[in-house]
Amino acid sequence: MTSAFYIFEAVLYSFTNFFPYLLLALFPFRDSLRFSKKHTAVLIFILMLLQIGIGIWVILFNPSYKSFLSIFSTLIYGIFYCSSIKANWGKTLFLLLLLSNVANFIVMLSKCLEHLFFPEMALQSYRFTFSVFTLCIQFLLLPALLWYIQKYISPVLVYASSDNIWRFLWLIPATFYLIWYYHCYFSILKSSPTEIAIRIDNSIFLLFVNLGALLVYYIVCKMIQEMKANMELKMKNQQLSIQNIQYQNLKERIEAARHAKHDLRHHLKIMHAFMESENYTELKNYLNEYTQSLPSEAPIYFCEHPTVNPLLVWYAGQAKEHGIRFEVNVLIPAKIHVSDSDICVLLGNLLENALDSCIAQNGGERLIRISGGLQSEYMLVFTVDNTYETPIRQTAGGAYLSSKHSGEGIGIASIQNIAGHYNGIASFRYDDTMFYASVLLSRP
Repeated sequence: MTSAFYIFEAVLYSFTNFFPYLLLALFPFRDSLRFSKKHTAVLIFILMLLQIGIGIWVILFNPSYKSFLSIFSTLIYGIFYCSSIKANWGKTLFLLLLLSNVANFIVMLSKCLEHLFFPEMALQSYRFTFSVFTLCIQFLLLPALLWYIQKYISPVLVYASSDNIWRFLWLIPATFYLIWYYHCYFSILKSSPTEIAIRIDNSIFLLFVNLGALLVYYIVCKMIQEMKANMELKMKNQQLSIQNIQYQNLKERIEAARHAKHDLRHHLKIMHAFMESENYTELKNYLNEYTQSLPSEAPIYFCEHPTVNPLLVWYAGQAKEHGIRFEVNVLIPAKIHVSDSDICVLLGNLLENALDSCIAQNGGERLIRISGGLQSEYMLVFTVDNTYETPIRQTAGGAYLSSKHSGEGIGIASIQNIAGHYNGIASFRYDDTMFYASVLLSRP
C-alpha cells in the first residue's frame, strides 16, 4: 500500500476525530470568543494542520510514539480551547468533558462495528474503515447532540449569575469520564486498548454511561434555569415593590400639595391679621409651624431610568430614616444596554451593602455617595462610596467575607458575575473610614 494512501488515512482520521467535536465545543461560546471569528477560523485551520501532521508523522515514521503524541495533541487542543474563549473555566471544562465522553463512546462503537465487518483492519490503527464508521455514527448522533446542547446546555452557560456553581458542576462529567475510563482500562488489565474497544459489551456499557450522564446534565440545567427564573421573579417583585413605594410617596406628596394649596388662603388671612396687629412674634411662630407642616423636600426623581430611579428613591428614604447623608449624582437615560434585572441586582447589592455598613456604625459621620452614568453608548460606570466601622474581612485569596453569615459575601460575588457578563470590571477597595466600590459595564 502506498505512502499516499497512508497519508490519506491519517488526514481522514485526524479530521473525523477532531474537527466536528471542536465545532460543537465552540458553538455555545460563539458570542464569547476571545478573538474575532475570522482569526479563530485561522487558528482552527492551523491546529487542524498540526493534528494532521502529528497523525502522518506517527504512521510513517514513529508508530511507537502514538500514545505520547496523542496526549500531546490533546494538550494542544485543550490549551487552544481554553485560551480562545472568554468564559468561566468551569463552564468550558464541563462542556469539554461532556464532549469527550460522547467522543469516547463514538470511538468505541466505531471500532466495534469495524471489527464486525472488517476484523483484520480493526486490529490496525488509523485505517480508513474506522474513519468511515466514525463519520457514519457522527452523522447520526452529532445533530441530536447539537440540538441537546443548544436547547439545554447553551442557555445556562450564558447565565452569568450562576458562574460560582460551575466551579463544582464540571466534576459531574469528570466523574462519568473516570467511570468509563476505569471500566475499560483497569478492570481488564491484560487487554490492549484495541481489544477493549472491539468488545460490544464495552460499547453498550459506555452507551448507558452517556445516557445517564445526559439525563443528569438535563436535570442540572433545569435546576439552573429554575434558579434563574426564581431570581428574575424576585427581582421583578422587588422592582414592583420599589415602584409601588415611589407611587405611594408621589401620591402622598400630591395630596399634601393639594391640601396646602387649598388651605393657603386661610394661612394668608391669619398672617395678614398678625401683620396688621403688628404681632410679629406670633407671626414668626405661626410661620415656623406652617413651614414644618409642608410636604417633605426629599427628592422623588434622580434620573430617567425606570428601574434605577425607584431604587435610588427607596434607598434615599431608608438613608434619611437612619440619619445617613445620601449624595446622588446619577445621569442614566431610560434606555441602556444593561437589562433591568441585571441593573436592579447590581445597584441593589451595592446600595444594600452601603446602607448596612452605615447603619452598623455607632458614631461618626455616616455617608453614602453614589455617582454613575454612560461614558459612551456601551459603557456604564457606577461608583458607590460609603463610610463603615465594622472591620472588613477577606479570605487569603482576596474574596470579601459576609458580615451577615459565614463564608463569602453573595452580593459582591453577584456584582462581579454581572460585570463579567458585560465584559466589564468590578473593583473594591477601602481605607480607614471609607469603602469604595466601582463597576464598569461594557457590551455583553
